[in-house]
Amino acid sequence: MLQPELKFRRDKIRYLMAQQGIDAALIACNVNLLYTYGEIVNGYLYLPLHSPALLFVKRPNNIVGEFVFPIRKPEQIVDLLKENGIPVASKIMLEGGELPYADYMRLASLFPESEVGMELLLFVKRVA
Repeated sequence: MLQPELKFRRDKIRYLMAQQGIDAALIACNVNLLYTYGEIVNGYLYLPLHSPALLFVKRPNNIVGEFVFPIRKPEQIVDLLKENGIPVASKIMLEGGELPYADYMRLASLFPESEVGMELLLFVKRVA
C-alpha cells in the first residue's frame, strides 16, 4: 500500500498535470524519485494522470510488484506500456531543469509523437 505522504505528493503532481493538460510524467532524477517513490532506484517512475504509477527499474533488480517492470534501457519503456495496454501519453512531462541535456533528449526521443513539457515537478516541490 502506498504511504499516505507519497500518495499526497503524487496527487499534488497529478492535480497540476490535469490543470496543464499533461497525461503523464516520467521521473528519473534521484531527488524526484525519492519525492514520488520513496526510494532512490536506478530507473524511472512513469506517473500517468489517471492510473497507477509504474516503476521501470534497472537496478536494484530485486524490486517486485504489480506495477514494477525490469528494464535494461529506457528505450524499453514505451514498448512495455503498449504491451500492458497502457496508452502512451500525448503530452508528457520530463525533468528538463534537473536532468543532463543528453538524458533529457534521450527520454524525449522515446515519445516522438508526444508533446514534451518540463518543470512541473520543480514547481510542485516549491509549493509544498
